[in-house]
Amino acid sequence: MRIFLPALALCLLTAAFAEEAVLRPGETLEALAERAMGQAGLWRLLLAVNEDLAGRDPQAGERLTLPGPEVGWAELVAGDGLVTVGREHGGFEPLHPDTAIAPGDTARTGELSTAELSVGGARVILAPSTGLRLEGSVRSDGASSTLLELLYGRVRAVLDAILGDGEEFRIGGPTAVAIVRGTDFEVASPDPGVTQIAVFRGRVLVEPRLAGEPAGEPFELGPGEGAIIREHGVVRVALPAEPSLLRPEDGASLVFAADARRGVVFEWEAPAGATRVRFQLAADPACANLYDEREPAAGEKLRLELVPGAYYWRAAALDDDGLCGEFSPVRSFEVVVDDTPPGLEIQGWRLGGGGRTLTLWGRTLEAANLVVGAGPVPLSGDGGFEATVPTGAYDGSVPLVVRDAAGNSREYRLVFHIPDLPVGLVGPTGGTGLNTLVSPRGLEPWSLRVALGADYCDWLVGSTVPGYTPLERAVQPWLAISLGLGGWGELSLKAPYVNQIFSGGETFGGMGDLALAGKLSPPAPGDFAYALYARAALPTGPTYPERDEVADYRPPVDLGPGTPDGRAALAAGLALQYDFLKGGVLGNLGYDFAVGGGFEGALGFVWAATGWLSLSVEGQYGVSPYNTFSLVPGFHFRVADLDVSLYLDVPFAADEVLETGLAVVLFEL
Repeated sequence: MRIFLPALALCLLTAAFAEEAVLRPGETLEALAERAMGQAGLWRLLLAVNEDLAGRDPQAGERLTLPGPEVGWAELVAGDGLVTVGREHGGFEPLHPDTAIAPGDTARTGELSTAELSVGGARVILAPSTGLRLEGSVRSDGASSTLLELLYGRVRAVLDAILGDGEEFRIGGPTAVAIVRGTDFEVASPDPGVTQIAVFRGRVLVEPRLAGEPAGEPFELGPGEGAIIREHGVVRVALPAEPSLLRPEDGASLVFAADARRGVVFEWEAPAGATRVRFQLAADPACANLYDEREPAAGEKLRLELVPGAYYWRAAALDDDGLCGEFSPVRSFEVVVDDTPPGLEIQGWRLGGGGRTLTLWGRTLEAANLVVGAGPVPLSGDGGFEATVPTGAYDGSVPLVVRDAAGNSREYRLVFHIPDLPVGLVGPTGGTGLNTLVSPRGLEPWSLRVALGADYCDWLVGSTVPGYTPLERAVQPWLAISLGLGGWGELSLKAPYVNQIFSGGETFGGMGDLALAGKLSPPAPGDFAYALYARAALPTGPTYPERDEVADYRPPVDLGPGTPDGRAALAAGLALQYDFLKGGVLGNLGYDFAVGGGFEGALGFVWAATGWLSLSVEGQYGVSPYNTFSLVPGFHFRVADLDVSLYLDVPFAADEVLETGLAVVLFEL
């Protein structure tokens, strides 16, 4: 009987293990029986066996127990955040390195809390929001078995040394048990009735525990392999590869202004097949002290507002089943606050383009970018800069804003004064008084100008062409519309009404030829400008049919510059202009395609006498078919938005035309 009863007890104990009624180290059979309620015959028999052994052997006064754990079989190595231990027959208390951990205790971590335990020679790392019951470490006859039970969450076990024969390290989940002798693996229970096992190093034997069915066949997992064990099935997969971290770069120092939002963008490249990424931000390289943990989509970027300090981050890929691969190498970065604004030194400035532009230059100190007026200005390697802005856009001062990489900024202002300069020295339609057909400087970008004017011509000597009644005078009022082409040129259309008076009192009046002109003038903010110009006469009907040669579209009598029928049907050329502080020099050279053809040209000078008056003088030369030379003085007045130009064309030859003209700019849009 003494031999039979212990053997029976061992058999029943084995049966209890099979039914998951595990006799823990240091536990009596009565305690096992109490925990095995529902198996009435089993616990009564176990109690009888224990009492029989105690009654028959007076020396065996203690109840039958399994061998107890060794001293220090489980202890807390490191913990961060909310880490507690739950006693088997009591409540929870904070878990500290000096807290005793007994068999049957449960270690728990709160949100963003981690714990590292040393259990049976293994490092056991509890992730945030994890519960792990420490069943015990049983040693008998040279063999040992460390038993852990994952209740929820995830836990990683690292066994640096290979266990010897007879030694086992087990972590159980709701539906499987992982058995190892030396490896690095993770067991997770993301949902009730689901166990995930991922192996990073070594090999793991998995014993499925499938509800309602016989236990599944054990199988092994090697490095890079994983399994999802549900209540009614097992899925084996390859673990996702590590993500590639893109930014912040390792060791980066991210500098922000004191009043700026310190938004740090995290970006990675997820491997093929990954649907989510497990992101961790921590205060230490081991990522034990977590600031943040989340699982965004694989292609998503994260932007977090962070306080100044040092940070570490890493990421791991998750597949469709939620199985997590190995974490990427940890990257570090630093968030720094810089509250010192950059500096700016203006070394000099000058007015150009007849006062239309302001050029300034200088050097920045610790600046990343500079904005002068309304536009950014490139900086040289040593922080130097040079910028040109239009004076018309600013009321006597130009703002300069310098900004550093952290976002600190400082504003400066350069105050300037234009000494009595007219606004825009742009040639005849612009109102300088010059009679040059085209000036390189045109209208402001995409603008419209409407002007009225009148020309008067007086022949000093009557015409000597046979068969023609001498023409004495011509009066030509006109309307001109000009369109600015976005700073790259100008188109204009001039419509005259001509009243021609012949000797003897004969008068013919009617619409003159429409004059269409255009120019291409690249933006020139400096002192020098150039343009290509062309003009054409569009016939609207001869003024006096019986005297016109319609085929040549030019009367045999030269009516003088500016008269509708006295110029070529087509001409083109090049115009140049150079400005200085209170004036400018203008000139043009072109070819007149009229009957006989020939060159035309002009050279003029304009001077700003005051802010409302400018004077000009111009010399003109023309061919086709007669050589013409004239001197053209002009006057330009500007009062508020009203522009008035007056010119006088004085010929050098006695038989040429004396011409005068008046132009008034009505409005400009």
